Amino acid sequence: MKINKDFFLKIWRDPVWSKVISVGLLGVIAAIYAFIESIVKDSSFTNSAINVLTMQIKLWHVLVAVIIFVVFYSIRNLYWIKDLTNQEMDRQYVFLSECETELKGFMWIWTWSKVENSSNYKVTDLHPLCPICNGTLTIPDVLGDYECGKCDNEIETQYVPSKSVIKKQIINDLRNKYPDEALFIVS
Repeated sequence: MKINKDFFLKIWRDPVWSKVISVGLLGVIAAIYAFIESIVKDSSFTNSAINVLTMQIKLWHVLVAVIIFVVFYSIRNLYWIKDLTNQEMDRQYVFLSECETELKGFMWIWTWSKVENSSNYKVTDLHPLCPICNGTLTIPDVLGDYECGKCDNEIETQYVPSKSVIKKQIINDLRNKYPDEALFIVS
């Protein structure tokens, strides 16, 4: 059996084995301290081990240890939160690569815009493409026809579905296609 980092992490995360390992490490540290004390004081290892086991811990030692733990824990959490925030800001969603689709007999293109103060995106600049040359069709004012800027092709407004219907369909399709990122796609 190959022992690797994942194996040790699995054991360490186990509630029983983590305690056994901790107690073992404390025992090893106490034995090393007793051994060093026996050499420095020129006494027996047994007397040094008894001294280590019966050592009195002062309250201020505990308070200093708690303060140090809280400071390091807080610093670690601040770095973790900062790293998590940077990861969220740098995250590229898969749905952002989708910028065109064919619906209702026309090819539609759009761009994505980030919604301010959030991690959400919305469809903007939605346009149908000309079925002849794939040029962008200009959307008419009130009662005009769609016109292609490339080939001067005109399409009657009644044959092109409204942008709001297409936009809703695109959003629904993308939310179904990318369910893990659906919350980031807004209307």
